[in-house]
Amino acid sequence: MKVLFLASLMLFFTLSSCSKYKETTKYALLSKNQRIAKDWKLISQSENLRAKDLTGFEIHLDLHQDNSYVSSTRYLLFGQVLRTEKKGTWHFSTDSKSLLLNETNNQKIDRLTIVLLKKGELQLQQIIPVDQEKKSVVTKLFIFKTK
Repeated sequence: MKVLFLASLMLFFTLSSCSKYKETTKYALLSKNQRIAKDWKLISQSENLRAKDLTGFEIHLDLHQDNSYVSSTRYLLFGQVLRTEKKGTWHFSTDSKSLLLNETNNQKIDRLTIVLLKKGELQLQQIIPVDQEKKSVVTKLFIFKTK
C-alpha cells in the first residue's frame, strides 16, 4: 500500500510541473532535447509583426541530439538554385527558455526565445537591438514544422 501511495505521489508531482514555454501543454513524454532535436522546416517568418515573403526559399534548421546543428537555405536567383549552410553547436540557456546557436568560426551566439515547443512545431522569437539611444529593436518570429 505504501509503495502504491508513493508511486501515485511521484506521478502527481511529475505530471503537475509547470511548462517553461508559452502555449505548450504541461505534459510531455519526451524530454525537451528529444522534442527539439529534429529537422525543422521554416514555414513562416515575421519581422515586427509583418509577414516575410518566403516564396522561392526553403530554410531548414537541423538540430542533432549531439548538440550540433546545420542551418541551410536553398533559394532561386536568376534561374539558378543556390544553397548556403551554417554549422555549429546548440544548447539551451540556463533557464531553458532560450535556444542558443553558436556558429562554428563565429564569435556571435544567436539567442532565440522558445515561444512554443511541441510535437511537430517550434516557434522561436529573436529580439535584435537596432538603436541603443532610442531603445528600438527588431522582433523576429520564426515558425517551424518538422519535415
